[in-house]
Amino acid sequence: MARPYADDLRRKFLAAYDQGGHSLASLAGIFQVSEGWAKKISAYRTRKERNPKMWSS
Repeated sequence: MARPYADDLRRKFLAAYDQGGHSLASLAGIFQVSEGWAKKISAYRTRKERNPKMWSS
């Protein structure tokens, strides 16, 4: 069974995306992750920023 990606990879991926210059698809290739994962992690962060209470633990 596949292991989940590390939080460090998520942070590095999102930091690179925030810097601009690359699309989610191109960053997915650079970081060797699927495009679906790239879209999912970006959308998750967007939802979390819009409603932080919903995601707090």
